[in-house]
Amino acid sequence: MTRSLPLIAVAGLLLGCGASAPVRYYSLPALPADDGGGAADGPALAVGPLRIAEYLDRPQIVRLGPGAAAQVDEYARWIEPLDDGVPRVLAANLAALLPELVVVAYPYGSGLQPDYRLTGRLNRLDCDADGRAWLEIQWVLRHSGDEAPRLGPAAAHYSGPCPRNAGPAAVAEALGQRLAEFSRDLAARLRAAGIAAAH
Repeated sequence: MTRSLPLIAVAGLLLGCGASAPVRYYSLPALPADDGGGAADGPALAVGPLRIAEYLDRPQIVRLGPGAAAQVDEYARWIEPLDDGVPRVLAANLAALLPELVVVAYPYGSGLQPDYRLTGRLNRLDCDADGRAWLEIQWVLRHSGDEAPRLGPAAAHYSGPCPRNAGPAAVAEALGQRLAEFSRDLAARLRAAGIAAAH
């Protein structure tokens, strides 16, 4: 199994009372980049925008507890909003898996006119009290200038281990692994559809 990049953790301190606990920031890990780089003249794929479920639309890392309970960790936060971070990680993963494509995350510069756009909605990305990490995402791929779907719309569901009472670094790592699984499946579908050429 391809290993994720090491987690990037950035530590900061809350302003105010000296007794306050430190706030720490975490990022979702991406797959290692392909050393050969992408083909500059290959088809361009833009990932995003991606809508996210309301419970994820916050800087704090959220874990779902027993029943309907949710745990919002005030001292463990994402380094960037998830509607930016998830497209960034998916774009990095697809760039590593499909080096023949030029893959960028939304928002991208005005000088780029992507051939394909991957959009969707992130419905779930969390670890639960039963020791599982979950990813639920809806997605569709369209050719630029054509609203008819090229692939999808489709829904993808993934779960994997996330140690109970895991710290936020382990949570971020487990969620990054679920995004990597989705990226591998999506890369396979892009190749099967002839959008990306097999090497």
